[in-house]
Amino acid sequence: MLLSQIKTQAGKRSVVVREGTEAYTLSGVSTTYQLVIKCIQNGLTLAEQINRLEFEQAVDLQYLYTEHKLVAPIEAPSAIQQHVTGEQDMPTMPKIAAISVVAQDGNLLTIGHCMAYILSDARNLNHSFLPTLKFADNVIALGPEILTSGMPHVMNGVLSQVRNGRVIFNHNLRLNDLFSAFPPVDFKHQASHAGDVFIQLFAPFKLFEMPHIHLQKGDFFELEIAQFGLPMENLWQILGQQKPIVA
Repeated sequence: MLLSQIKTQAGKRSVVVREGTEAYTLSGVSTTYQLVIKCIQNGLTLAEQINRLEFEQAVDLQYLYTEHKLVAPIEAPSAIQQHVTGEQDMPTMPKIAAISVVAQDGNLLTIGHCMAYILSDARNLNHSFLPTLKFADNVIALGPEILTSGMPHVMNGVLSQVRNGRVIFNHNLRLNDLFSAFPPVDFKHQASHAGDVFIQLFAPFKLFEMPHIHLQKGDFFELEIAQFGLPMENLWQILGQQKPIVA
């Protein structure tokens, strides 16, 4: 099951649940955060809580994504309730993020995992085009969907550079041999409070270098890992001094 958030015509949020190609908005909650808090309050798993709610309407998630209607798949109510760890771990590499919320007993309830990317050259990236969170001096692209099952043992990832509808570079991402031993997110965090959101970043892929291809306005960088749903795209714009991205 995949979770995402979309912007409604009224400017509010709506939670989308997707299984395969079928996607529906969820009634009873307007954000993923509210959904998780209900899970904690009712002592239910994510799947159990969703089964207690009702689906509102079918949506074309791919179309909504191309229309820039998706936002970050989870957002804390305030910046002080949002914590990101793991940024020092190869910041320009594609990442996987474990998404968790602190329960009343201080334990982290991990709701799933999603793709993530730290936008190190944020001046030249169109943030309105992809779901992002602002944290300290970084802009972090998340999602656009959260995989609610456990971490896949196999991840088939591709990072591509697209120009005028044509792929001019792609790289098949290979898992780091050590990643299979990454620690689960089930500890109690001393400085956290109930309801805080934790985004723990992992760099699961082997290091690689992108060729020095001259970047042009309108170039797309697309990260796709089949198990995590829709791809993550970011759009290069000439807003400052142009320089190549190393990923």
